[in-house]
Amino acid sequence: MITNGFTYIAVLIFIAAMLVWLQKYTKSKFFDYAPPIVLLYLLTMIFCTLKVWDMESTKATYSALKNNILYAMIFLMLLRCDIRKIMKLGPKMLGGFFAASVSIGIAFIVTFAVMKGAIGAEAWKPLGALCGSWMGGSGNITVWINSPGGDCVAAAQIYNMLMDYPHDVTVKIDGIAASAASVIAMAGTKVLMSPVSTMMIHNPATIAWGDSGEMEKAIAMLDAVKDSIINAYEIKSGLSRAKLSHLMDSETWMDANKAVELGFADGILSRAQTGDEAPPAGSMLYSPAAVVNSLMGKIAQKCKIEHPTPTGRSIDTLMERLELLKF
Repeated sequence: MITNGFTYIAVLIFIAAMLVWLQKYTKSKFFDYAPPIVLLYLLTMIFCTLKVWDMESTKATYSALKNNILYAMIFLMLLRCDIRKIMKLGPKMLGGFFAASVSIGIAFIVTFAVMKGAIGAEAWKPLGALCGSWMGGSGNITVWINSPGGDCVAAAQIYNMLMDYPHDVTVKIDGIAASAASVIAMAGTKVLMSPVSTMMIHNPATIAWGDSGEMEKAIAMLDAVKDSIINAYEIKSGLSRAKLSHLMDSETWMDANKAVELGFADGILSRAQTGDEAPPAGSMLYSPAAVVNSLMGKIAQKCKIEHPTPTGRSIDTLMERLELLKF
């Protein structure tokens, strides 16, 4: 049993460090469902229940930690709180967050009321801490995408919000991420695609009406939008702007393997693999322009007229024989 305050703090720091290390280096999907902060609460509750440390002997150390570190942590979190960004989430997102928070709070109150006799009257303290951690979460988010695209301006706003998010953003494509949706996907710190999903990139399009001056303005606007879209692709993939422009000009469709190969995605969604299994090595890239050019080349080759090779004697041979006849 731990009775020393220094050892008590050292054990807590060790547990927290191990959880963070395991999440970072094992990259297990388990931590997507059980963040380290929640596991830290659960482990300390278990150790406390098992009397790993003496509550009375470590009470002074616990009070010192609570009275100093807790307020400092809250203060540091509030330094990153921007009310304007919170309001940008919109009424539906904010309503969903508050509804989820209220439901979690009610669930923990009901749990304590039902289990009070079994877990003890003081159990509301760890339950309250666990409730707060679940409301706040680990900070990391997962964005699922299955969209054929849409307004490039709206996509740019979503992309900027995700890029400005202070924690990890995991993007998972389970259907299609085409056109403007592919731009949103580029905001992920990690982009994962289903093995049966696709991604498509192409040039922006619009509808314009007016004289030649209006048409020139529309062309200039489309060029500017294309450059901004290339910025997102370039940051994620690392490909050259010329290469990306060519892929957009050709309206390129990519399967998961090709997207990973070109740098648009970081991995493929799959079940845990055994050591004997290997991911598929094949990849597919489809471009309508490339298909048309290939087809036209094959048609031209089929329709090519073969000129027969002339047979018989050459002109020089005939001239030599005429010269002989003169004599």
